[in-house]
Amino acid sequence: MFIKLARVTLVIALLFSVWGGAGEDFGSYSKAYASGTSPVQLDLSPYFNNDAFSYDANRSNGDLDGNGNTISADLVQVNPIYAGAPFTLGPLSDGSQNNIKPGGQIIELDDEPYNSIRVLGAASGTDETGYSSGKFTFVYADGTTSEETLLMLDYRSQSAFDLENQQTVQTMTHHHSKTADIMENARLYQYNLSPEPGKKLDKLILPNNAQLNIFAMTLFVGISVDLFSEYNHDGFSYDTDTHPWRNRKIGDGAYDSLAGSGKTYSANLVHRINALDGVSYSLGLFEDAYDNAVAAVGQTIPLRRDNYSSVQVAGSATAGDKTGTFRILYTDGTYDDMSVTMKDWATANPSGQHILQTLNHRHTGPRGSGSDESVTNYIFVYELAVDTAKSVSGIVLPNEWNMHILAMTLLPGPTGGVVPPAPDPRVMPLTLPSEDVPVAMYSVTDFGAVANDLIDDTAAFQQALDAAAFYGGGVVFAPAGRYVFEGHLSVPELVTLRGEWQNPEQGGLGTGTILMSYENKGNENGAAFISTKQSSTVRDVTIWYPEQDDIGNIQAYPWTIAADLTTRIGPTLKNITLINSYKGFNLFLAACSYSKNIYGTVLKQGFEIDKIGDILRMETVHLRPKYWADSGLGTPPTESSIMAYQRANGTGVVQKKNDWGYMYDVFLEGYGIGLLVEEGIYGKYNGQIQKLRTENGKIGIKLADPSGAGITISNSTINTTGSDGISVEAPSTFDEEAVVFFNSTTFGSPDGIPVKMDGAGTLSFAHATFSDWGSGRAVEASDGTLIITSSVFGVDQPEVWLGSGVSSLTMVGNEFAGNSPDVHSLSSGDIKFNNDARTAFSPQLPAGDPLIPANRKPSTSNFFNVKKAPYNAEADGTTDDTGAIQDALDDAGTAGGGTVYLPAGRYNIAGHLSVPGNVELRGVSDGPYHYGSKRKGTVLLASENQGDESGDPFLALGQDAGVRGLSVFYPIQNFSAPIAYPATIQGNGAGAYVKDVTLPDSYTGIKMNEGDYLIDYVRGVALKTFIDLDGVNGDPGYIRNLMNTVGDWQDAGREDNAPRINWWMNTPSTMATGIRIHNTSHVNVFQSFSYGVGYGIGISGNSSDIQVYGFGADNAEHGVELGGSGTNINFINTQLTAIGGGNKRYINTAHTFTGDVKFFNTIAWAAQNGSQFNGPGSVTLQQYHDTYSGNPYRIRHISGKLWLDSSVFPQVSDQVYISLGAEDAAIFANVGVNGLQVHNDLGDPDVWMNIRK
Repeated sequence: MFIKLARVTLVIALLFSVWGGAGEDFGSYSKAYASGTSPVQLDLSPYFNNDAFSYDANRSNGDLDGNGNTISADLVQVNPIYAGAPFTLGPLSDGSQNNIKPGGQIIELDDEPYNSIRVLGAASGTDETGYSSGKFTFVYADGTTSEETLLMLDYRSQSAFDLENQQTVQTMTHHHSKTADIMENARLYQYNLSPEPGKKLDKLILPNNAQLNIFAMTLFVGISVDLFSEYNHDGFSYDTDTHPWRNRKIGDGAYDSLAGSGKTYSANLVHRINALDGVSYSLGLFEDAYDNAVAAVGQTIPLRRDNYSSVQVAGSATAGDKTGTFRILYTDGTYDDMSVTMKDWATANPSGQHILQTLNHRHTGPRGSGSDESVTNYIFVYELAVDTAKSVSGIVLPNEWNMHILAMTLLPGPTGGVVPPAPDPRVMPLTLPSEDVPVAMYSVTDFGAVANDLIDDTAAFQQALDAAAFYGGGVVFAPAGRYVFEGHLSVPELVTLRGEWQNPEQGGLGTGTILMSYENKGNENGAAFISTKQSSTVRDVTIWYPEQDDIGNIQAYPWTIAADLTTRIGPTLKNITLINSYKGFNLFLAACSYSKNIYGTVLKQGFEIDKIGDILRMETVHLRPKYWADSGLGTPPTESSIMAYQRANGTGVVQKKNDWGYMYDVFLEGYGIGLLVEEGIYGKYNGQIQKLRTENGKIGIKLADPSGAGITISNSTINTTGSDGISVEAPSTFDEEAVVFFNSTTFGSPDGIPVKMDGAGTLSFAHATFSDWGSGRAVEASDGTLIITSSVFGVDQPEVWLGSGVSSLTMVGNEFAGNSPDVHSLSSGDIKFNNDARTAFSPQLPAGDPLIPANRKPSTSNFFNVKKAPYNAEADGTTDDTGAIQDALDDAGTAGGGTVYLPAGRYNIAGHLSVPGNVELRGVSDGPYHYGSKRKGTVLLASENQGDESGDPFLALGQDAGVRGLSVFYPIQNFSAPIAYPATIQGNGAGAYVKDVTLPDSYTGIKMNEGDYLIDYVRGVALKTFIDLDGVNGDPGYIRNLMNTVGDWQDAGREDNAPRINWWMNTPSTMATGIRIHNTSHVNVFQSFSYGVGYGIGISGNSSDIQVYGFGADNAEHGVELGGSGTNINFINTQLTAIGGGNKRYINTAHTFTGDVKFFNTIAWAAQNGSQFNGPGSVTLQQYHDTYSGNPYRIRHISGKLWLDSSVFPQVSDQVYISLGAEDAAIFANVGVNGLQVHNDLGDPDVWMNIRK
């Protein structure tokens, strides 16, 4: 029987005994804090090394920027206060030092838990970007470190805009040269640094960048509570449309509405980082559509288990003053209740209140047409007293929607400062097979979790996850069993929650690690069961809602897993089964998210994907009713009843703003809409889809409003059922710019319509099969343009109906079940139909799926921790750890193989490392991760062979050896003048593998010398070649999920040598290559991407049998460069951009190209000069879309053979140029604005069946 009280009480007792219980000494803070304490203004005088100020009477004093310029000492405020932070400048008298030019100085602190370090500063001497950046390093009393990068705007900047972490403290009307006033504004800014919550800060190491200037620093003690997973509405909007995501006066209740009537705080006025009485508060993000306020509805917020003196709450009430009860929960099972009356945010009588900020207007009105309301409004602070003799575990909010919590800060108590138990990394025992060796730093059982279907394990899991974060990231393991959750979880940055899992198609239903969620029944808008922070991972778990047990009375629940909107880099979700979720995965603002091996039954919506930059990947996602029906968990409903509910209520995947999104092997069964592509407020979806399958639903794909860049879909099966079934629907919102390609795809709707088109866009079908349809037609169109080539109509009944609004159609080379195809047209447009029997002249993409490599791992469970004796690696970034790690690797090799584990830290490697056969060198990450993450996990610092490209590789891999879950960084590298090094990783034996590794600034990234290699989700950039395959022989090799982008080096948590923001966008490397394949055959490239390099992929020599599925190259010189004599080279689903003019090309064949290459389903944009084919080889373009509408000659056919069919060109003038030197060309069934126009110097090309848009 379910007894909630028993669960709660028992788990609290267990946790208290495991972590921080009575009688255990984990250290304590030296003093108690209470509201009213003073912030700490650091004395920076020992560190000042520059005079930045001069008086008007003596402008020649000082030198801020190396050019003799200074800030006016007459105008600057000596004691400014901003957002509750007081600052005190150094002495301004002539000749005084009053500014820190950072050069790696170490500032000693006092081992206190600071949650906010305010920095008063500005950049100087910057380039045209107007800012500079630097990395601050926090050193904690426990020996761990973390980092944070600040971007500082130049003091001379004439744009007063605020960055996300930048506020203008003072604007002065002039500054000084050596001899005169410079009559332009000068500014000082405030920046905020956020150390790890609850950690006692021992030292602060400054950046090494003299363009930064630090004038003052103020520290605040406290622990900011992360409220992200609790946010349930948006209370802020901006005054003006300053950015696409900052919409004016949003207040329609759907996005921004604090008071329920469209009224919001002004995000322009509110200080996101603020302070009162020495306590700092961190509010949520204000960008449009972000939730950033907590309406109190009785929810429980887990807190970091520790001793506190008080809980400080920033917020307000709406609809008048509101009173509610806050309950403080203690680890011993007791609690304290406190009644609090929150004042209305626009109260006319704020006297007696603690006011965090007073604002002179707020916003009201609907989206886009709202206005300022001149009403004084407030944010207040309320103090909740805490029993300082006890340890706090959580807080229960009142049940009053009109009480709004905007921020919460914990003040440490007299015995605060609990430190989690030290991790014990080890190989975890399993009951089910695993694709890799299961290494974890904790088990949830270490924190009292009990898989007995009775105890609430929320706190135990969260404490384990937080402990992993405390020590720099790693894996938390949950053994097989059933765990109960009355609350929800947050997976911290670079932390993995891992269980045991088996594919449900292989008998895994109801086995392994099962997480049972009970919270938020009936509350669709509650906190997601699991929220994920930047670069975190959830894998190998099954999630079940036991109280979702009646198909006739389905209960709403929030998202099962949602990305944390505050961190921008999405999670890895892998090997997950959802038994009966109401809503599955919310991947909003989750760039780089990777979902693989996702199975389950999701009733309302499987995935929501929106506001995604590069690149979101979905691989093997199967959402079907049978998984719940066959689960054996509880008393599941029948498959048919689940399917009936989903058909009436459900959508499988919703794609909104998603650039370059990949989908592979996605199976959506029984939904009202399988895949919905629609415009969101941030944009539309463009991307590539392979092996999509829909069955037994109403609409397979609804193309409501895709991006004009296009979507490519290949090797798919889109079936629906019922008289209302539609396999592909393109409604009236499918606008004229929209283009979607279908290649080698089957469409069936026995009683419905396979294709229904009512929009003005273009649908292109090549090698399609229309298997069956109802009493109507296989294709019904009332508008738009259609291309149907080399396809099969499998039923002897009317095939195509065209309404009067259809602008054009071309059909050629198709096969019909009947002898008299029936194409009924009411259109007066450009209709071309060739009813000859299907011919074999049209090229067809390779049959079958992409080859999938076997999983790689050591064959033994031997385990070697480099930080333990006898190796004792330091991982402090300074001590040379080469010998310690190599000794561990050698011991593993001698033992016959195993895992050499590197806990989180920065390992200085002055030499190089060799990984013996059957050995894996492994860091803390169980998934791919962005190097821009604040927490970087395991980092190897490489320095050997600087300037010597021919030296030993940094990491050499033997036969079946691998490296996983770490980064390699070169501190001495330069983005504008690259420094040569040998290959970072080199595979010297067959079967070598590299997985989940980040290389932010290599010269040559990975070089493989033997076959059967596997490179899987490697991130980063190389200044010469990221992946180098030269003369590789042996079995086929695999490159999968490559993420070759400068973002890991350039963005977010930047190193000191990072490129300037957007430097790579404006100055992409002309020498670098993403993937180089030379004299190497049998290469399989899958869903890989390159950004900002000279050549996205280059194939040369005799390289043959190259299969490239889902390749993307953005901002390249040449997206694809081809030379040599290779044959059987196929590109399926390709996206290419080459931004600008000159010699930039999407596809370029060199004069040396004599081979044969075929492109199926290609979309390209932004290159002024398109693609050019110079060599005498053969090029096939089937379904090619170039969106650039400026210059003519999008394809320049200079030499060799060209085949071009089923393609779309939005250009008005000549789209294709055929040189006199070309050997042959076949150009048919293409679309061009005002017709496809070919400039023909050859004389007799095969040009036919082309149509106008």
